[in-house]
Amino acid sequence: MDAVADQLELPVKGRFPITYANHPLPGDPARKLGIQRVDGYPSPGFRTALSYGLAHESFETSNFPDRIELIQGYRTDDWSFERIQVFVADSVVTSNQLPKPGTVYQHAVAHAGLGAPASRMPHALVVYPYLWQRDFYKADVADKRLWFLQLVPIHENELQFITKNGFKVFEELLDHFGMQFHDLNRTSYVDM
Repeated sequence: MDAVADQLELPVKGRFPITYANHPLPGDPARKLGIQRVDGYPSPGFRTALSYGLAHESFETSNFPDRIELIQGYRTDDWSFERIQVFVADSVVTSNQLPKPGTVYQHAVAHAGLGAPASRMPHALVVYPYLWQRDFYKADVADKRLWFLQLVPIHENELQFITKNGFKVFEELLDHFGMQFHDLNRTSYVDM
């Protein structure tokens, strides 16, 4: 895990303040999910949280030989949003299901106990990272490739739209309006 944490520091070390947190997984409190916190990145006022506790999970049963880590970024003064990563990581480990773009973790934001954002956007959607250019897209650690997947809160009607029309159609909607998932106060893309 130290090698993963070191690799995650490379794009930001010496340029932005980095701190770390460890969160026990709800399903197995003996296991912890490490979170690297980067303040002010990718731009002033942002906070980025990267997990480094999923990289040892193998998804070879899903024919995916690489490793996954989760990333989030918001304009906020509060780090509590990283609890979404903890809840999703616990779901991934418990179910042994490969998270991939388009996967929705129902009620993940609500279970993370995020108050107002959870009442507006109770679910978490997995998307490709879009905020960090190529810094947190993929990395090679030892003999494994590490891919980052971004977690974003979504509204109930967005979940219904994805369920009815598929993730690809939702992506087309995002392409049209431009992704603004880093805004925890955003309106639903389905209502635009």
